[in-house]
Amino acid sequence: SVAAMAASLMPIANGPGSTPVNILLVDDQPGRLLTYRAILEPLGERLVDASSGPEALQKLMQDEFAVILLDVNMPGMDGFETASMIHQHPRFEKTPIIFVTAVNVTDMDRLRGYKLGAVDYVMVPVIPEILRSKVVVLVELFRKRRELQRANRQLADANDALRLEKARELEKLNESLRQANEELGTRNRELHIEIGERSRAERQLIAADLRKDEFLATLAQELRNPLAPLQNALNIRRL
Repeated sequence: SVAAMAASLMPIANGPGSTPVNILLVDDQPGRLLTYRAILEPLGERLVDASSGPEALQKLMQDEFAVILLDVNMPGMDGFETASMIHQHPRFEKTPIIFVTAVNVTDMDRLRGYKLGAVDYVMVPVIPEILRSKVVVLVELFRKRRELQRANRQLADANDALRLEKARELEKLNESLRQANEELGTRNRELHIEIGERSRAERQLIAADLRKDEFLATLAQELRNPLAPLQNALNIRRL
């Protein structure tokens, strides 16, 4: 039951080290505001009073509230109109509202209130245990949601730091690869130069061999030409 859940959450609601959260009490009757305070003060939260819808909107613009206790029947801007104005603002569209009414509300009124963001109704005269139990549950949900938001921010910060670190490591790796590529390019250019020099040396050696062969051929031809008459003379003398 809600009462049992509230009883289990009561020690957590504002335990040691817990920061009090804000609860907005909206009613045009000062006596009721005092009653709400007397019922909710044992929770140890920060209670803020507003005597009208416009004043409630002004309080909301100044601070964040875990839950709003809102009187339905107020002169001027009633509770339904106030709830509509509250939930039209993006900052407060998820702020839970408990409607307080001294008259029985119809099913249509309840449906209207739920569409405007109401999470529950409390009848006057208010039963302290019921009101406290409802408020404790919503306050604890607010704390859990705020802790989740804080954890999400920490996770986002950690992810940003990790991405930054990864980006730095990637930048270092890219720099190392760039230097390696530059060294490889320099070595390749040196190899091309060395290969070119070897090719030129080989061509020079081939050309030198050709010239040597041509020289020897020419020398052999020149040596054969003067020896021919001597050979003929020797032949005649032998005959």
